[in-house]
Amino acid sequence: MEVAFLSVVLGGPLLMCLIALVGSHFHEGGDASLIDWKPTRSAEAEARMKNSEVEQMLAAINRYRRARGVNERSLERSLEEITAARAEGVASAGARSDD
Repeated sequence: MEVAFLSVVLGGPLLMCLIALVGSHFHEGGDASLIDWKPTRSAEAEARMKNSEVEQMLAAINRYRRARGVNERSLERSLEEITAARAEGVASAGARSDD
């Protein structure tokens, strides 16, 4: 009685997994076609969204800067400062590793 119960409880799920593995092995299409997966957005749409987000963040920063009476910030200036900070960080990291 116990052996039959254990074989059903343990063997049933194992058999289902084995059938799924064998079926996926012999499936002609790729994994994406197996689960019918498609990307939600194209790469171009993703790039447009990123650009829009950057523009929105820059507009928000400039709105607060205007409210404080500080000069507005341009995208080019922000990129230059980021590049300089990264270069400085790399240089300082190299100097620390030389110690």
